[in-house]
Amino acid sequence: MAEKRIKMTKERYDSQIEKLTYLKNEKRDEIARKIEIARGYGDLSENAEYDAARDEQAKMEAEIADLEKEINLAEIIDESEILKVRIYRHALGKEAVYSIVSSSEADPLNGLISDESDVGKALINRGNETTLHITLPNGKQDQIDILEILSDR
Repeated sequence: MAEKRIKMTKERYDSQIEKLTYLKNEKRDEIARKIEIARGYGDLSENAEYDAARDEQAKMEAEIADLEKEINLAEIIDESEILKVRIYRHALGKEAVYSIVSSSEADPLNGLISDESDVGKALINRGNETTLHITLPNGKQDQIDILEILSDR
């Protein structure tokens, strides 16, 4: 089964490429130097610096693998394809503007909601509804009034 494509903006894609390049070209060398220096401290079985550097290396290699996978599955979308809505959240008692983005770009505190979240799905599949009743990630219920569609897919 083919893996699901990851939708992302060109800006996010470029940012991930830049991060991957840094990790491969600079961070790998930096950690290799740390490991080499730690080896010079003697017995590796009781060498905390060596263990810490190897742990850092393992985490970085996992991050590189994750970035490579994300980049390989990337589907670049045009900014104009992003659904943006102005809503009123009853649970918060205030208006907010949200953009519905891929899960890799989601940042709810900054108005970026995943298209895979219950809120994102509800806003995408709203039909002609202007009021939505949703369950938040914490399990609480909220009512959302759609005040304005700022851009539609």
